[in-house]
Amino acid sequence: MSLPSETQAPKPSEKGYSFQPAGLLLGKSCLVILLVIFLLAVWFDQVMIVVLLGLALSAVGLAKLWSQCSLVGVHCQRFLNEQRVFPGEYIELRLRLVNRKPLPLPWVRVDDKIPERLVLMDSPLTPRSNPGDGFLSNTASLLWYRGINWRYRLHCTKRGYYSLGPLVVSSGDIFGFYPRSITRPSTDHVIVYSKLFPLAQLGLPSLYSLGEIKAERRIFEDSTRTIGVRDYSPSDSLRYIHWKASARHQKLQVKVFEPTTTLKAILFLAVDSFHSDGVKNEDDFELGISTAASIANYVVQQRSPVGLFVNALLPDSGQPVRILPGGGPNQLINVLEALAKVVLVPSGSIEEFLQGERSSLPWGATIVMIISKPSEFLPELLELQQLCRQVYVEDSVRNYIVAIARATRGHQNIKLGASPRASLSLHLASQALAAIRGRNYVIPDDVKYLAVPALAHRLIIRAEARLRGRSLQNIVEEVVSAVPVPVEATT
Repeated sequence: MSLPSETQAPKPSEKGYSFQPAGLLLGKSCLVILLVIFLLAVWFDQVMIVVLLGLALSAVGLAKLWSQCSLVGVHCQRFLNEQRVFPGEYIELRLRLVNRKPLPLPWVRVDDKIPERLVLMDSPLTPRSNPGDGFLSNTASLLWYRGINWRYRLHCTKRGYYSLGPLVVSSGDIFGFYPRSITRPSTDHVIVYSKLFPLAQLGLPSLYSLGEIKAERRIFEDSTRTIGVRDYSPSDSLRYIHWKASARHQKLQVKVFEPTTTLKAILFLAVDSFHSDGVKNEDDFELGISTAASIANYVVQQRSPVGLFVNALLPDSGQPVRILPGGGPNQLINVLEALAKVVLVPSGSIEEFLQGERSSLPWGATIVMIISKPSEFLPELLELQQLCRQVYVEDSVRNYIVAIARATRGHQNIKLGASPRASLSLHLASQALAAIRGRNYVIPDDVKYLAVPALAHRLIIRAEARLRGRSLQNIVEEVVSAVPVPVEATT
């Protein structure tokens, strides 16, 4: 007995079944003609023809009935021991076929769609009409209430998001006259992460104060981290006096705090930069993906938040990648899965993407751009950012900012005053305003001009003050007017 030959999987009908006679002579019209000939032979008493046609029609009827019952109670499942792996790892694939009825299956074939980029070990794939996919075909015979397993190994060599399935089960009668197929909508997804490279010191700078990482630049100190003591000076706050150290030294000592920063990194992968004159640079793109994944892994290991934005449409959602900064192993998994799904089809230019996402970016984050070829606006943007950071802030102006923030914490109408982060926000905004106004130094007028928009929304007003009609804007203006403005020393 030979199995019906097919070059591709049968197409299912509305109910999932496909039924097609093996030859033209077994079609409905030919069977009607044979039945007419059989009746004529009976009428004219042609015994030999009657016997032959009777046997043929009986065999056809039995084959058709067997074919209709062949896939009843037949169940096929796919099992994967892993669905998320790194390049170079293996996945065990197991196909389980069970015949749960008293009718045996003289032949059965199971076809499973497998992406060609997942290398099937020790067994070739049957080519398909769709490029990039192939069929894993298995044939067997099953008795009643029996099952069979096929085991394979998939070698995952390339990053990607792969779909396995659907399963197509084909069987029929013992003669192979009427093959029948059913499509099981069993689809599994395999995610192959990008390669991770060990990174030494990245040198990602951040000016975000009061974090978990020791800062190189002393802008503001974290009062929760004491690193020593020093002699008291009249400008020091009494609340920072270290009384035990003062008793030992027989003179007043104040605490010295450690400056800290939080490395909040946001990765931007510019997919459109990997296109050059209509040509896709696949190797550089994979290197960019691995670079983004390696940086994300490093930042998470430092217990810092990381986010990811990619101007490419994901195959499962049809949306660009937007992952806001977060920490923990789940955040790293989300980033790695998103990078595994990214394809070299940009959703638009990186300039438009940045313009649309800038409102959702958290303040104080470090933006890491991963690009193949810099666009024209990026050098200008980096130059402007560096220019703002180089604006000089004299110590008296810096102390003026701190004094304003400290005054909000002691104001009678404010329940929650400005934090050191609010002071840093006013500090950076004053630098930017000075640069816009054409100066390379900050003056107190810059601080006074930005005090309300930089601090008012960070404060909480007392209920009594709100009932008296006071507003945060008026209170901040009152605080600023009460704090002495530093003046240039005269000689």
